[in-house]
Amino acid sequence: MNFLIDTHVFLWMAAEPEKLSVKAEKCIMNAENALYLSIVSLWEMQIKTQLGKLALDVPLDELWYKQQTQSNILLLLTKEEHVWELAPTTQRSF
Repeated sequence: MNFLIDTHVFLWMAAEPEKLSVKAEKCIMNAENALYLSIVSLWEMQIKTQLGKLALDVPLDELWYKQQTQSNILLLLTKEEHVWELAPTTQRSF
């Protein structure tokens, strides 16, 4: 099964796994599941780090590569179509 993990889950996996719910931990630990992190989450963490709103023990790129390797997380790239899909169908022109 595919799972899109959010920013908090990514950070908890790396530094505070005790904050993960039992259900989330089971999903993460199941090797049959594919874990995805949106590029938007990486962007969010980088911005928050630069603004001083997120303190990390290691640089974000190092954290990403370590977690990517350990948990086999795949990066989900965002395209403009993904943004347009959020609009109600009555507002779409395509």
